[in-house]
Amino acid sequence: MIRRSGFVLCALLFLVARISYAEESEVEHLVMAMDGASYEGENKKKGETVYHAFLLEDFDGTADFTTIVKATNTRAEMEVYISKNNTRPSAKNLDNDTAICHSAGHILCFYPKEKIKKGDYVTVGIYCSQPCKYLYEVRLSDEVRLELGSSTMVQLKKRKTQVIRVAIPSKIKDDVKPMY
Repeated sequence: MIRRSGFVLCALLFLVARISYAEESEVEHLVMAMDGASYEGENKKKGETVYHAFLLEDFDGTADFTTIVKATNTRAEMEVYISKNNTRPSAKNLDNDTAICHSAGHILCFYPKEKIKKGDYVTVGIYCSQPCKYLYEVRLSDEVRLELGSSTMVQLKKRKTQVIRVAIPSKIKDDVKPMY
């Protein structure tokens, strides 16, 4: 009986060590270019979160940190975690600072400029429910504000993702006239 329970204990310890290993991958450190960059990534194990840390060396405070993740070999459930303070953001390691985005196959995720400054590291954790390969792009995206009664032009480029946020104020001024 002692020999069998010792085997079960060893098997349990191995399983726990294997699960922790799948959660913990090395953090890849990169310098963030203002105009962004594209990278290839791979999660080799089921349920693995891979981490990429970006140094905001040239950040001027005017743009949000944006990442776009596209699965290239599967439609696995994917999650993206972005954090300045958490060096290993994941579903099991969350804090109030972490932005969370999820989808199957294609994810666009933002981290607001108000939370970051020049010289900060921003860590992106990419989780796949099964082994997957992906392309990911990181960039600093300027926000274009469109105020009531004004107009602007936005050029949408082929095969590029552009986010348009629309905020409608709870109270509209009486002096704003329709443009038509």
